[in-house]
Amino acid sequence: MHFLDQAKIFIRSGAGGAGAVAFRREKFVEYGGPDGGNGGKGGDIVFEAVAGLNTLIDFRYTQHFRAARGKGGSGSNMTGAGGDDLVVQVPVGTQILADDEDRTLLADFTTEGQTIHFLRGGDGGRGNASYKTSTNRAPRQHGPGWPGEERYVWLRLKLLADCGLLGLPNAGKSTLVNALVGQKVAIVSPKAQTTRARLMGIAIEEQAQLLLVDTPGIFAPRRRLDRAMVKAAWEGAEDADRLVLVIDAAAKVGPRVEQVIEGVEARSEPKILVLNKVDIADKGQLLTIAQRLAERLKPEQIFMISSTTGDGVEDLKAHLAAAMPTGPWQFPDDQLTDATDRMVAAELTREQLYLQLHAEVPYSAAVETEKWEDRKDGSTVIHQQILIERDSQKAIVVGKGGARLKAIGQASREAIAEHLGRKVHLFLHVKVNPKWDEDRGLYEDIGLDWAD
Repeated sequence: MHFLDQAKIFIRSGAGGAGAVAFRREKFVEYGGPDGGNGGKGGDIVFEAVAGLNTLIDFRYTQHFRAARGKGGSGSNMTGAGGDDLVVQVPVGTQILADDEDRTLLADFTTEGQTIHFLRGGDGGRGNASYKTSTNRAPRQHGPGWPGEERYVWLRLKLLADCGLLGLPNAGKSTLVNALVGQKVAIVSPKAQTTRARLMGIAIEEQAQLLLVDTPGIFAPRRRLDRAMVKAAWEGAEDADRLVLVIDAAAKVGPRVEQVIEGVEARSEPKILVLNKVDIADKGQLLTIAQRLAERLKPEQIFMISSTTGDGVEDLKAHLAAAMPTGPWQFPDDQLTDATDRMVAAELTREQLYLQLHAEVPYSAAVETEKWEDRKDGSTVIHQQILIERDSQKAIVVGKGGARLKAIGQASREAIAEHLGRKVHLFLHVKVNPKWDEDRGLYEDIGLDWAD
């Protein structure tokens, strides 16, 4: 079972039924006049927040929702039956956004059982009986019924996490999430800004289920992609009950760290300070850094860990589990992340780009999953496109005689096959697009909101 946190759907309320044209024809009743009834009202589109749902994945396969239209009127002044409302069930935490550039918020479902009549069905048309006047005793006109409303909307499920991890790029947040989960759910590399979008890792510690949001590193943005990543980081913190500030203890606490500290300092959520990479840090400076940051952040606990070696990770995990409120788990016990298979596949290929090319290709390269086919023999065919900015970078990615691209594809195929648990046929091709980071659709595939 895999999870999706946004989906675009089409909704249409029901049209009203047509009014009837009918006349009384009863024996012994003289002056029989018009008696056509009105049409019935069309059904509404209703959204309802329900318990037991924690994903929008179903809306990837069912994207069109239409309510029933009203029935037509009939003789004897009988009004047609109204169309049934169509109830669309969504998880608690779902937001409905307009399909415009600003993604205007239209509705926010915060409690179980909350319902909103989002689109009203069309009114029924008038029957000819309602058109009768002193000068028009036998009207034959009738109303056809009013059309329903229709529009495209976005559904977005807010990541209601227990802990949001914040920090600079390369502070070790993704490595820490992987260590807490116990398996690899986030890609890692030595290159800064490897993490681009929020990703939820799901860890289990005895009877507690921990929902951990790995966020992009916070830095000074210079272009649209940077702004979208930093925005995603702070939004990940907003959706968490507890903030975990991860500091690279082996690096200096300079102005860049100060920017993150100032943002965290102003927040009211409980905070945990994690000094990471203590295995390579100057041991004499650890207590000084911890004391200095503790005075400003007032954390509920300070942990000195190495997410690479695992030192101190279990103590941190136990503390987080003890802080969780009792209640039912939100996800199945075998679910490790909220990312879809398509997203994970693209990220695993991007990870290989960074690991094999190192500094030869800038972090601005992207991977897009263009086609996905699950075959009857149990294997999966995946076509991916590697997007780069310059022709000179294409030669580097492809390599002499295609050797480098082949090596990247082989390593990525093995990683994807291990993730899916089945055979994978992976096809890669490289495309030069200097403005790929201005493609709004690609932002949606990555899992980022468009940033102005």
